[in-house]
Amino acid sequence: MAPWAAGVLVRVRVQKADGTLVDISADVRTIERAAPMRSARGRQNETDTIQPGSLQFTIDNSSGDYTPGRSAAACELTLNMPVYVDEGIGYKTFPIFTGLLQVPDSVEQLEGVDNLITVTAVDRQQALAGGRKFISTLAEYIMTATPSTLLHYYPLNEATAPFRDVVGQGAPFEVVATESSLANPMTTGQGEYTLAGGVEAPGDDLRGVAFEPATSTSGGLGFPQMARAYMLSSTFATATDPSGAIEVPAGEPLTLIAWVNMPDEFDTQDVFTFGLVDSIPLQTQVTSVFLQRVVRHATAGADLGLLEGFAIDAIGGGMSGTANSPSIFAGTQTSSVPFALQITHGPNDIKVWVGNSEFTGSTPTGTLTSPQYVDGFYLGQLTGSIAHFQVHVGAYSREDFLAQYEAGQEGLAGQRTDERIATILGYAAGDNPHQLDEGSTFMQGARLAGKTPGQAIDTAVTTERGRFFIGPDGVSRFHARTRAYNL
Repeated sequence: MAPWAAGVLVRVRVQKADGTLVDISADVRTIERAAPMRSARGRQNETDTIQPGSLQFTIDNSSGDYTPGRSAAACELTLNMPVYVDEGIGYKTFPIFTGLLQVPDSVEQLEGVDNLITVTAVDRQQALAGGRKFISTLAEYIMTATPSTLLHYYPLNEATAPFRDVVGQGAPFEVVATESSLANPMTTGQGEYTLAGGVEAPGDDLRGVAFEPATSTSGGLGFPQMARAYMLSSTFATATDPSGAIEVPAGEPLTLIAWVNMPDEFDTQDVFTFGLVDSIPLQTQVTSVFLQRVVRHATAGADLGLLEGFAIDAIGGGMSGTANSPSIFAGTQTSSVPFALQITHGPNDIKVWVGNSEFTGSTPTGTLTSPQYVDGFYLGQLTGSIAHFQVHVGAYSREDFLAQYEAGQEGLAGQRTDERIATILGYAAGDNPHQLDEGSTFMQGARLAGKTPGQAIDTAVTTERGRFFIGPDGVSRFHARTRAYNL
């Protein structure tokens, strides 16, 4: 931790929010005895844990250009502002430190005519260690796999309602009570719901919302029918405030996905329901869209218990069409699997995906104006549980869906240690360039809920018995076991 020697050309740059690099070298006191520039990284011996790199230097702020919170500051120093330090020897430049500023000292200390500010910084290893905690193994995959189409995403894992959108500005979901007019006689019970009480996907560690409805026998057909239950409701837009509506242009698929556990003993059960609206706020033509396990399809006694995605022309000029399972839907048993409904207008199309199966039907009829709008959603009513509700607008494909299904089944199991680190760096916020040795160890499935990126990387490093650190150029580096033992 010695100061750099005099006579070496040291350059210090910071990066503003707009991406502009500002050279502040002229105002940095690099060799002041009272406040020298210092940098440190690494560890004292092989048994120590590699610590985040650190930097400390002093700025002459007599101009006020660096003062935190000062509106007139030309280069206001802010938390996590990127900083780059390098030195020049002859015609070569060597990186010394790449990292992020900590909260600068905003108290100006007078020294003659100087106003000095002490600045500290850490490298990205500290940012990874203290970063946001992961939502769950599957949630991190969902948020990074198809960012170009993912408009809204609700993990539904909160301990209290409402449930928030973690990628967009969608309206939160509330829990609401419902009652079925088909149930006769009606029961007096309301049903129950349990937050964070749902069924996990095999490769995930998020439980979602569990529902247990009150039931009765309906219509003489002998099927247990939900009488009173709970569902989740969000309102994106209303006739008086249409601003939150989701716009769906012609030819752009609208894909809704939820991970669902649905036993097969009850009918009818809704996964999700919404409306496509011609114009906001007039709502002159409306198509109601459902994904549900139905009591009957066509006539009584025929095709009972199908899983059906369908659109109904509710107010003239909408869309009508159906995509249904070829046989009785047996439920998801004790697991949680992804359900998706994809609907497109102009040209019209409707598809249902469940796990690795696809259900399609004839081309839906109706001519819809463009764009269409979605003003809200209902999730449920159903028995079982629901989590990971997503809204995609754009070219989301069945291959994308199958990849998510696999991610929820495997949970990153079987990755090499370097593959796990690369995955975690991809999930972590910000740009994380990396150079990783090929690991020699294969890992079990990850359980990421509540962990920071640094903690998840530490697990991989410990499994490999390797090394992970951030170089002076800001590149994340992983040394596998073979290199760690040979150096």
